[in-house]
Amino acid sequence: MHRGDKLSVGIPTLCASKCIQKPLQSGADVEKHWRQPFLRWPQELRQRRVLGTSFDEQVPFHSFLTGDGFLPIERRTPADTMGTHDAIIPFSSVLTRK
Repeated sequence: MHRGDKLSVGIPTLCASKCIQKPLQSGADVEKHWRQPFLRWPQELRQRRVLGTSFDEQVPFHSFLTGDGFLPIERRTPADTMGTHDAIIPFSSVLTRK
């Protein structure tokens, strides 16, 4: 996938013997797919995770907020030369959550 290509990710659907990928139809589908788990995050579960993005980056974070179309995250250690601890990731750029 190239950066200019349309985002093509799928929602895994479990069935009796296989996992089938259903393609998401639009940017709104992608946003809803990734926003819902963050909105429903249990308070007793630590927020520390890693996001895989369409920019070929693995972004570790330890807390987040949920915005419209964006996921503001906070990192424990700076990830750039400016010493920035915060980042805002568009839901449309999220490919995985570990």
